[in-house]
Amino acid sequence: MRYYSSIAQAAQLSSSVNNLVTSVAVSSLVGFPVSEPFTIVVDPSTVYEEIMTVTVVSGMTLTVTRGEDSSTAVAHTAGAAVRHIMSARDLREPQEHIAATGNIHGVGVGSSIVGTATAQALTNKTIDGAANTVTLPASAITSDVLAAARIPAATDALMGGVELATPAETVTGTDDQRATTPAGVAAAIADDPRGWLATDTAPATQTDYSTLAIVASVTVTCVAGRKYFVTGEFEGVQQTSTGVINVHFAGTSGVPTKHLYFQAATSGTTVYGSTTAIYEPTATATRAFQVIASDSAGALRIAALGASITVTDIGSA
Repeated sequence: MRYYSSIAQAAQLSSSVNNLVTSVAVSSLVGFPVSEPFTIVVDPSTVYEEIMTVTVVSGMTLTVTRGEDSSTAVAHTAGAAVRHIMSARDLREPQEHIAATGNIHGVGVGSSIVGTATAQALTNKTIDGAANTVTLPASAITSDVLAAARIPAATDALMGGVELATPAETVTGTDDQRATTPAGVAAAIADDPRGWLATDTAPATQTDYSTLAIVASVTVTCVAGRKYFVTGEFEGVQQTSTGVINVHFAGTSGVPTKHLYFQAATSGTTVYGSTTAIYEPTATATRAFQVIASDSAGALRIAALGASITVTDIGSA
């Protein structure tokens, strides 16, 4: 900005100047502005009139910018009149300011004043989220990343930011705040392989056994904390002498030992039976599941229809 005074008295050049020098000596500065810059005119109302901007005052010597406000730098003689004035720019610049939409009020070249009534593109602005509320439609956010602290948490009733669960968190299945991913779903499926695991059917035979007979058997890797459904059946275990027929589950220590059939029978009696059991291992290990047939007389025949055993994973305990 420039400075002004209403009480500046007339002065004169103390010595001649050519059209090149940038300092002039004057006879008086009584009433002139006490701060710079301010405007003077030398040889006013003559063909030699020149407007200058005073940038530094040192005693009676003024450092000036020559030929200002459409005037021309010319030579002046000692005694030429010097006045403090307003020039056309002092009236023109306020009008330009009124009409301006940018680079005003000290905001910097290329910058604009932000209004409220018209559309404007804003760049290089920092908004204090703690002191301001900014509402943006979803369509307005087309790129970049918003800080998590500025995004409300999503709920079952409100859209918002959500953290993704790791595969391990998805498998655990207790977190009701995070969202899962395809990788997490795949991990959960791999960790929960529900369904049929193994089965065995005894071949048709007429073999007579004098001791314990493993009629059907499967081997399964069982995982601690899961449930396994074991199904066994037999069709045609025949007694060859009078005694007690015993058909039951057996196998690795800890697996079910439930009876499929346990009853006295006479020679030539053919018996049938089936049963199911639930196995819940406390440690992960490979287990053998068997259907075993025996009789108290030591004379047993596996008839043609044979037997079977099936193990199915039915999920977490």
